Amino acid sequence: MNLRAGTRRQHLPVLIALIVISVAKPETLSAQAPPAGRTVWSGIYTREQAESGARVYADACSRCHREDLSGYAGLRGAKFIENWREDNLESLWKRVSKSMPAGAPGSLSEKEYVDVLAFILEANEFPAGKEPLTAAEIPEIRFEGRKGPEAVPDFALVRTVGCLDRGSDGNWRILRASVPVRTRNPEKSLPAELTAASTEMLGTNTFRILDGSELKNDVHAGRKASVKGFLIRKPNEDRLNTTAVEVLAQSCQ
Repeated sequence: MNLRAGTRRQHLPVLIALIVISVAKPETLSAQAPPAGRTVWSGIYTREQAESGARVYADACSRCHREDLSGYAGLRGAKFIENWREDNLESLWKRVSKSMPAGAPGSLSEKEYVDVLAFILEANEFPAGKEPLTAAEIPEIRFEGRKGPEAVPDFALVRTVGCLDRGSDGNWRILRASVPVRTRNPEKSLPAELTAASTEMLGTNTFRILDGSELKNDVHAGRKASVKGFLIRKPNEDRLNTTAVEVLAQSCQ
């Protein structure tokens, strides 16, 4: 079931989610513990790859993204890192290899796309290593900022698992919610994503659902659910500008 915010005010966080950077409240939402393994700080590519990628980028990508990577969508700098951190490097890899270059997505070879990714990492000052990056390794690598794992940024699209509840004020909330994690899919979950959500432990967070007009007491109240939405942190109550709600179990017990 998809839920969309019903007013312009509710839609505003969605519109600014890609450009607004905010500081997380660590006392409310701790960072998700990353899996053991490599990160983008582990020296995952070689300088030779980055040099090759720079040449491919100049030919295939610079027209839109500019020579210094500052063009469309921004592939360099603090905003770029904020947009991709607390995620798997695979998310960035899919964006690069499936949607670029403009007008001919997927037209480069796998090696060329890997080399371009290495160039982007080098341009953002992630260190080079001794072994070349391969496409097969990418799903095992975490994308983190200089401070290591942190809470996901404000206005990020996230998924959390918790218990649906309608309060005495008439507003729906998800209680005992897990730490929100990045997702790049705002719609109905893919099978693997739904399986992972079904086994996820409940947490201690509470989020108000901004538009619960499609939620029904006899269908959703008390159910364990996966909720996706844009995270909005507020001093009094954190919120989700919700894009999808999926019931995982009939009870939270």
